[in-house]
Amino acid sequence: MPGPPPKQTMESGPDLTGMLLENRYKVLTALGHGGMGSVYLARDRKLGDRKVVIKIPHARMLNRVQFRRRFQQEIHSLVRLEYPHVVRIYDIGNYSDYPFAVLQYLAGGSLKSRLETRSGTMHPEEVLEWLPTIARSLDFIHRKGYIHRDVKPGNILFDSEGHVFLSDFGIVKMPEHRDLALTYAGQTPGAPAFMPPEVVNVAPATPAYDQYSLGVCVFLALGGRFPHQANDTQSLMRQKATQLPIPLHMLSPEIPRSVVGIVVRALAADPDERFGSCSAFARAYHEEIKSVKRRRSAVHGTHSGRRNQWAKLLAPLDRLWTPQSRIAIMLFLGIAALLISWILWSRSAPAGG
Repeated sequence: MPGPPPKQTMESGPDLTGMLLENRYKVLTALGHGGMGSVYLARDRKLGDRKVVIKIPHARMLNRVQFRRRFQQEIHSLVRLEYPHVVRIYDIGNYSDYPFAVLQYLAGGSLKSRLETRSGTMHPEEVLEWLPTIARSLDFIHRKGYIHRDVKPGNILFDSEGHVFLSDFGIVKMPEHRDLALTYAGQTPGAPAFMPPEVVNVAPATPAYDQYSLGVCVFLALGGRFPHQANDTQSLMRQKATQLPIPLHMLSPEIPRSVVGIVVRALAADPDERFGSCSAFARAYHEEIKSVKRRRSAVHGTHSGRRNQWAKLLAPLDRLWTPQSRIAIMLFLGIAALLISWILWSRSAPAGG
């Protein structure tokens, strides 16, 4: 049933704070406002006050032809994407003629917030805390015929236990739609920094699109900056199509060059030169990290072995180094010093003196 009139109507839509939606969802506070809609934290009063997320599109989006119908159709379709590490959509509703979606709430923050608290970068091994799982989640939606098209740190979320989830399917390309789902004419989906260069050719989106975006996330996590940077979107996309990324090992010397090569392949300008799947990219990265650790352990073991050999050779001397032996050596050195001094003095004394 429709709710009461909105407290405040803006270009971004109604302010839902404090509202009770569908006589069930009590909105607590706004979590953020994006390019397509707003996000709120709410409690589901029918399920023990469980926390949920409410997403509602901006007013200007609802003025676009067919957007409302497509919003509801696509939310229904996305409900079918049940996977352990894909954020679940629980319900859809309507508030004062504004459709909204109810999603799973995750209390652990986003990869974006984690990077911000770690001075912008992660150790190469820390990336493995989320990369393989997100890669498998992307491969899952790809097998279902979907392309996410907005993979970025803000859409990689964690629960309170540290488990990672793929979120925000607001601009996903769906199998039943050939055009840009949940976008309108003239708008390019996604954030330009995470887009692959092939978007400028209006080529059909493929799984390689999401792999490129995932590669940007890894590059950003390791190096603390984007692989390409420019003052405008057109120049940025031209760079992506014609130039290699900034040398990642120069941004962080602790990153092995072999690992850099894995990330650069995921960012290849030609989609056919990227990995066969997101999981293949994650596996290659994981295997190279393990290989680097084995090589470093082998070198460390060689040095340790040499130190142990010297320790064995010197062990008999250690047993002789008693307090009595130290006193004897000191007396010997003292007598030797006196003898040397006397010899030097005698040589320097005048003859016949």
